[in-house]
Amino acid sequence: MKSKIRQHLAALLILASLIFITFLPCLKNNFVYWDEDQFLLKDPLIKDFTLSGFIHLFDPHTIGQSVPASIYSSAASYIPLTLLSYSVEYHFFQFNPFIYHLDNLILHILNAILVYSLIYLLIENIEIAFITALFFGIMPLRVESVAWVMERKDVLFAFFYLSGLILYIRYLKSNSLEYFLGTAALFIYSLFAKPQGLSFPLTLLLIDYYFKRNLSRALILEKAVFLFLNVVFWLLFLKDLSQVSLSAHGATIELASYTLVLYLIKSFVPFGLSCINPVPGLTNGFFPWTVYASIGLVAFAAWWVVKYFSKNQREIFCLLFYIVLMILPILNMEFVHPTDTQFNHLLFYEHYTYLPCIGLYFLFAMLFVKYKILPVQLRDLILFSVTVYVLLMGWISLERCGVWKDGIALWSDAIDHASLKDPVYVLAYINRGNLYNVQGKFDEALYDYNQAIDLDAQYPESYANRGVIYGKNGEFLNALADFNRAIQLNPHLASAYFDRAVTYMKLGNPNQARIDYQRFQQLNT
Repeated sequence: MKSKIRQHLAALLILASLIFITFLPCLKNNFVYWDEDQFLLKDPLIKDFTLSGFIHLFDPHTIGQSVPASIYSSAASYIPLTLLSYSVEYHFFQFNPFIYHLDNLILHILNAILVYSLIYLLIENIEIAFITALFFGIMPLRVESVAWVMERKDVLFAFFYLSGLILYIRYLKSNSLEYFLGTAALFIYSLFAKPQGLSFPLTLLLIDYYFKRNLSRALILEKAVFLFLNVVFWLLFLKDLSQVSLSAHGATIELASYTLVLYLIKSFVPFGLSCINPVPGLTNGFFPWTVYASIGLVAFAAWWVVKYFSKNQREIFCLLFYIVLMILPILNMEFVHPTDTQFNHLLFYEHYTYLPCIGLYFLFAMLFVKYKILPVQLRDLILFSVTVYVLLMGWISLERCGVWKDGIALWSDAIDHASLKDPVYVLAYINRGNLYNVQGKFDEALYDYNQAIDLDAQYPESYANRGVIYGKNGEFLNALADFNRAIQLNPHLASAYFDRAVTYMKLGNPNQARIDYQRFQQLNT
């Protein structure tokens, strides 16, 4: 027993140390000002460290009232427990980015330890548990969740989600009511950290399948409790928020299949890493061939699951764990600019894979440990190759941490990896231009806005932002032309009316300025 405890402690110490070293550069990073300004830096509720402030954080009707309503228009944006963690950090440390990055990293290390514990409870093999947790901890697709302060919701929700799965397995092994109630409580915490926790009851069914539980009255009652909690949470907190849906955004079974296959591959071969990952669009009415190939692979996987459902529980569990936890992220794929029908590209973010990848790494670890039955020379070659691979993945992750050091570095990296003339990358140019504007680098900002317009001449924010730069340079007629174009493309763009009102004042037209300012106020009410 003592020997087993020492093995566990040694494995966890090595695991935590390797992850800490891999993500150590994150602690030097600044905020990237991508969603962080709206959700964190400019939200007065974060600074209201009182009981009343805490209550408002959990109220879907008051949360985010100080920022544009569109920011909170999706149920996916209801993250009160995550915002509460920001509030605690601000109360003691204000906006010191080191603290926010440190807490993200600590939570990620704790999650890796939880993955180790979960896998060990499932298979009781230290080597498999360690490999799964190590891959989860250091692979490059984890960087976005750890290095981006706004993805606190990922690491926090995962902490409660994984803890809940562990308690549920302990409940199955002990039939203890305390473990069951603890599982329910952790499930609720995960929901308040991020609504992706809604998948929890399905994951519990996967664990039942893994342990070959028979359908029984007890099993049905257990799941009824979690489904009831899901429904109550939805009705109380999410019902009034518009929910992103697959069909509403034009995503289809083709794109869902493509996303599942692409991120399965990227989980092991992390190519094309970027904070912008566009899903392929139609060309002459057809998707690229890779999309249709993905449908075939998913269909084959579905056939395999059905055929071997009762024979290969462990392997099928791994695959379904990945698919089930990817469902909600796929449903949450978003438009770059949902109000512009000319610009309807879907984005899928790397942080969506934070928990789903565990199933893939568990499957790999189970296959890898079988190398021991191979001839010695081949066994040594495989062990050496995997060791080199792990070191390479850790190095790539360490390098990717530097990409997130600030907003300029982040969007420059996205632009460097952009496909030539792909209009989806207008987002990168606009965001980098905005940061240059704040820093007073108006020439660089103007260049980025011009590039954004060259990529897509129908994107209104490009003109609105370029108009601001023209105004700061005293080119008021050029500014007025840009604001006119922005409003023509999007008559509901409030900031363009405000900036055009300022421009009219500079041009000596107070009457028109008054009309625009009144329109600005109407749009902001």
